[in-house]
Amino acid sequence: MTVAGVMILRRKYPDTPRPYKMWGYPLTPIVFVAVAVWFVANTLISKPGPSGMGLLMILSGVPAYHGWRLRDRKRLPPSRDWIAKVGQAIRLRIGDGNVIPRRA
Repeated sequence: MTVAGVMILRRKYPDTPRPYKMWGYPLTPIVFVAVAVWFVANTLISKPGPSGMGLLMILSGVPAYHGWRLRDRKRLPPSRDWIAKVGQAIRLRIGDGNVIPRRA
């Protein structure tokens, strides 16, 4: 998906400076995307059970993504924001981001 995204962005914004020139562009990313799609399709066909479960796990992120976006739009108060509470608890245990000192 990233390679396809790079191709889309290069087409949408052709004047953006590119510090790295890709060898064989656009043929190289097209071949890469085609092979990646073939691998995914082959796996879904040859092993539908395990690959279907993996696909369901990946797709379960879609409602979570939209839930977080909705939460950010509503701006729940901190008392109801459990993610902020977890983050605060982690910061309290780890500290200010410095390396945790080893015990002697």
